[in-house]
Amino acid sequence: MTDIMKRKLLPNPDGRPEGVMKERVKLATYCNKISPILSRFNSELFKNPAVPTGSNDPFWSEEFFKNGALLEGDDDGRASFNTFLMNSMFMALTTGKAIAQIDTKSAIGAVSLAQQKESGELNPYVILHPRNALWDWKSGRDGFSFCKLHQFQLVQSTWDSAPIPQHIFTIFYQTNGAVFTSKYIVRKTPKDNKPVPPQPFINTVEQKEITIETIIEDQPIFNVRGKFEFPIVTLTLPKSLWMAAQLFDCQKSYFNQTAALEYALYTSNYSMPVITGVDDEDDDPLQNRKMGDGYYLTLKTGQSITSFERSGGNIQTAIGYRAEIKRDIYDVLQQIAMSASDGAAIIARSGVSKAEDRRPEEILLERYGQCVKEFILQILKPAAIAHGEIVDWEITGYDEFLGFSLTELLEDMALIDAANIPSQIFKKEIKKHFVKRAARCYDLDPEAVYEALEEIDNNNMTEDKELSGQSEEKELT
Repeated sequence: MTDIMKRKLLPNPDGRPEGVMKERVKLATYCNKISPILSRFNSELFKNPAVPTGSNDPFWSEEFFKNGALLEGDDDGRASFNTFLMNSMFMALTTGKAIAQIDTKSAIGAVSLAQQKESGELNPYVILHPRNALWDWKSGRDGFSFCKLHQFQLVQSTWDSAPIPQHIFTIFYQTNGAVFTSKYIVRKTPKDNKPVPPQPFINTVEQKEITIETIIEDQPIFNVRGKFEFPIVTLTLPKSLWMAAQLFDCQKSYFNQTAALEYALYTSNYSMPVITGVDDEDDDPLQNRKMGDGYYLTLKTGQSITSFERSGGNIQTAIGYRAEIKRDIYDVLQQIAMSASDGAAIIARSGVSKAEDRRPEEILLERYGQCVKEFILQILKPAAIAHGEIVDWEITGYDEFLGFSLTELLEDMALIDAANIPSQIFKKEIKKHFVKRAARCYDLDPEAVYEALEEIDNNNMTEDKELSGQSEEKELT
């Protein structure tokens, strides 16, 4: 939180001079109450990574999910896909939206699939962009059909050379089912052989002051046999779940009350001396001298010295009001949770644990988990196309967050068995639900869990065939 931002937040109801406001800004401490809440939700949400399945190519597990992401502002290394999702979700909680771009290495003229694989052209990665990177767009029911992304960079020709600022614009557009891209770099022309200042300039220059380099123009992006997927996708939270926006007013009020308290406490610690019984300047014992350590005054008969201090009533009121604001923050959090609840998640639980299910953390995490799974699917579709394959992805995870008792779950299973519900599909889904929760309890490997779920599906199909065969035999007899 910079001093400029603090000044914009601090009110000046009594019209104090700007010099006084600057002093208030210096003393104002910004205590962030929103960020710890967002971090806690994010940590809990991504404690157990999701398990995307659908492709047998080892590229996904060995490369893409391990180090196939570039984070915003981080061009010197790769991050894991789970770290990318964590950063994306934090950005969405803060700004309401995170933007992902799926990209590959630039084509170098490969003429066969084998050459593309060898050069790494078929190894996609995903880039995280902030919301303000999306400068222009057009979208419809099927997502984006046009978008323009902006990036600002400082580049150096050598490690000890002056950084050169440049603005990069990447454009994607869809025409007749195909997706094309263009890329341009804008640089400012130096004047009088002086280096260009290392700061953004795009909004302050005229056309004659810049040069535009074309990197790519109207080239088709990656596709598989003419099938394209738009390479820009977003994680967009509904307004009711955009947490930072809904908590901002409370955070702003908390900051203002804290700033007022600190300023009052600081100024009251340095009280103003008041000498009574002074009739004229000759009677003034200070004689324009400053009081300090080792300094003493001689008072005349009838004179006395006291201190002028501010009343502490306003301070007590501000302390009480600030405590109310803290409670308001958590009240708003509860309201966000209830707006996210659709009832189904609660009904699906046992009666014993229903009280826990109503916790705001659980309700919100389930809803956020659904948003993240949709985001993962949007990313993996074009990523698979970029890798040269069409994959029907399935995303598991992000559906169990709170601790529970395995004994309690077994008791619930026994009661369901006793009910003897005549539905094989229902029984199969209950078994899968038990495996997922038990796997979380014992921290089992996600791949092993996925194989166990497949075994249940396969066994259920075998049982269905046997039951069908027995039914046919009975009809024949």
